[in-house]
Amino acid sequence: MENVLVIGGNGFLGFALVQALKRSGLRTLRSFDLSLSPDPTIDSAVGDLRNPEQVLEACAGIDTVFQTASLVDWGLRSRERLMAVNVQGNRNVITACQRSGVRRLIYTSSIDVVFDRTPIRNGDESLPYPKRHLDDYGHSKALAEQDILNANTKDGLQTCSLRAAGMYGPGDRTRFPSILNAARAG
Repeated sequence: MENVLVIGGNGFLGFALVQALKRSGLRTLRSFDLSLSPDPTIDSAVGDLRNPEQVLEACAGIDTVFQTASLVDWGLRSRERLMAVNVQGNRNVITACQRSGVRRLIYTSSIDVVFDRTPIRNGDESLPYPKRHLDDYGHSKALAEQDILNANTKDGLQTCSLRAAGMYGPGDRTRFPSILNAARAG
């Protein structure tokens, strides 16, 4: 079995992924986040994407990395912070994977990388990036996605990017609860 690292393993998607992977019988399942995993049975590495040494340490002995960590924001936070976490932090992940001999890197991108207010019908990976993103979040995710795809090699690190859209479900503490609260308020 594989040795897997989930970066952002305490987040909404990351934690659900950790729980699903936990049931699959991996040799090593490690979570990397700003704090210890709430699941005490998980090998938990505490660190920040912006710290290349912490990311490198978390990648030691790992075959596959799921990169689910990101600063999600549609205009409330600073552009500099979005770029530091979503772009430079992601570059730290790529470098750590390359230096550690990680074989696969699966990146969680966003539909925002191709959205420009034009409805997307039958969209696939051939959709072009817009000339101008709607916000700094979409721009930061597009830059990170391009870095991930450019890091792909035949004989070394294999990468892919998954463009998620509107995630919700059990454990959601942000998106769906705010919609429910707005509906309840009338």
